Amino acid sequence: MQAENSSDKVLWTVQGPLVPVYLTEERLDHIRRHGDMIGNEDAIRDTVEVPNTIFESSRWSNRDVYFLLGAHSRFPQLYQKVVVEYDSNELGKVITAHLTDDLGQGTGSVKYVRRSQ
Repeated sequence: MQAENSSDKVLWTVQGPLVPVYLTEERLDHIRRHGDMIGNEDAIRDTVEVPNTIFESSRWSNRDVYFLLGAHSRFPQLYQKVVVEYDSNELGKVITAHLTDDLGQGTGSVKYVRRSQ
């Protein structure tokens, strides 16, 4: 798989509950600017693979917002928030990620809720 920018290396692709999602080197560099994410990059993948909840973005019709409680090793009481942009109906790209205590910050309607097993 090649990202839009040929110099933008795809680091991983995982199957989320709705569509496959990928992370690029350029987006990870952006995310690492949030100091709390350094060393906890696996929380991004975990959130995309097994989110508690996925909401539509309240600002962008082609984006969803994924949340997973406890994904971050240093701040387990917070939600990992990952914004995913869809470049087609079949593929999503991680745009940004950070921690929040507000489940629903910047969100619209609920699209997905993980059921307990």
